Amino acid sequence: MPLVGGMLKPMTAHAAVSATITINQNNVTIDFSDNRTPITINDFRNDPQGELYLSNIYFQYVESNSDISHSHTINPGVDSIILKLGSNVVVSQFSVSQVPVTIDGNYTLSVADYMFVLADSSLTLNNKVTLNVQHGQNITTINNQGTININGNFNNFSNATINNSGTLTSNGTFNNDSTINNSGTITNNGTITNNNDGKITNNGTMMNNNGGDITNDGTLTNYNGYTVTNSGTMTNNGTVTNSGKMINDTDGTFTNNGTMSSSGNSSTFTNGGTMTNSGSMMNGPASNVTNNGTIENNKNITNYGTMTNSGDMTNSSNGTIINDGKMTNESNGTVTNNGNMNNSDIGTVTNDGTVINAGTLTNNNTFNNNGTINVTGNGKISGSKPSIGGKIIYPPQPPAPAPAPASSCPNGHASYTWQTVTEPDVHNDGEEICVCEGCGQVLYRVTLSAYGPFQKVTAEKIRNAAPGTTVEITTSRWYSFHRSVMEALAARPDVTLVISFLSEGYKGDRLILTIPAGTDTIALLNEEGYAGFFYISGMLGTLRPAN
Repeated sequence: MPLVGGMLKPMTAHAAVSATITINQNNVTIDFSDNRTPITINDFRNDPQGELYLSNIYFQYVESNSDISHSHTINPGVDSIILKLGSNVVVSQFSVSQVPVTIDGNYTLSVADYMFVLADSSLTLNNKVTLNVQHGQNITTINNQGTININGNFNNFSNATINNSGTLTSNGTFNNDSTINNSGTITNNGTITNNNDGKITNNGTMMNNNGGDITNDGTLTNYNGYTVTNSGTMTNNGTVTNSGKMINDTDGTFTNNGTMSSSGNSSTFTNGGTMTNSGSMMNGPASNVTNNGTIENNKNITNYGTMTNSGDMTNSSNGTIINDGKMTNESNGTVTNNGNMNNSDIGTVTNDGTVINAGTLTNNNTFNNNGTINVTGNGKISGSKPSIGGKIIYPPQPPAPAPAPASSCPNGHASYTWQTVTEPDVHNDGEEICVCEGCGQVLYRVTLSAYGPFQKVTAEKIRNAAPGTTVEITTSRWYSFHRSVMEALAARPDVTLVISFLSEGYKGDRLILTIPAGTDTIALLNEEGYAGFFYISGMLGTLRPAN
């Protein structure tokens, strides 16, 4: 700081004395709590090039329209200073050192360059004071009951503390390496970085406005009854603990790469914007998570409380969602699972909307499916209770492929013939070959799928069954019927069909599906003319484990 050399003297031992410094428009008055004569400095001006250094009480200003510099240094030996603003004051620098300073009054102190709160001191702003700061550094304690506006770079260094019960607004770049205790309002329009050793506790209101950026590499704690709202960009690489209300607003982007947890009866996390979880997210018992926007999970989400989705929620191929509480997908909600979703033996899931499952959906307790579950790709439903009611759509299994067309023989022969080498049966594929008639060379080999014979044999058993009997079918590779089987059942409304199959086609748990006599089987077919076993079970509710 540009201080005049040789003017500051070390403090000497003295009895407890305080000084009240009153800054008016044209002068400064210093009153002491002992019997010393008050000091008045009549030539002080509120000039942007002025300077205040409150320790030995140093003032400096440059007169308007001149190069004449005036400075005053006083060493009263005080234990505390009250800086009383009698008018709005503008200075280039403001420094506090070696003495507690309280700013009082109903005016504004504007620091055009740097503010320092240095060793063995503290700075307290009373509730009607406004402090505008361009740049600043705090290495001790700032107690704000008024208003602080930071427009440039500000650093709260290691072992420093800011206690805010008023209004603190950052329009610039704010770095915290220590402690911020908020029981008032913190508003960010710029950038706030809570570094590795930083600790922010909120017992008031925190707002990250549109265009603002908050990065937490340390610890952020939001207590019961208080609110953190993000309408800008918020990134957690450290630890966020919420027992109050956290809101990611419509315009907000929230990214969790660290640990995020909610707990307590009043704890809520509401996402109306975009949230990406690439860390660990835990919703505790009696806590609530509500998604009206978009959530993408790339790692771990565990729910012990209540999660409600009316937006878009995607669990990526690397993601895991575990439900030990209550999860609800509302009628306008979509949940897409490409990874692992597990409803535990104490969890409850209610789907009133759409679930798209291309991963593994494990159900071990209650799953109320009032909407639609679309199983796509390699998606599967497993667990101790894979029989989920409602509408479940599985991808159809195609019939055997048509033989490939023959081409000319490489030896120049033009005639060929198709020959069946092995006929397919219910359990085994067959093979058909295309053979050149001129030289006997095999031009093509085509697999004849066992899916066709499985359908044919099943349909024949139904048609040939005795009146009022039950036909039993066992398969270890198929989990859908073709239209031919469903038409055979429709023609024999007196026949019950029981199918034993594996939950994953070629592997998995053996399950038993019953199609009762008289079922409208044609209504179970999809547009391609197939009906999956799980879809049938969802519509009829007649699926059970084999044992």
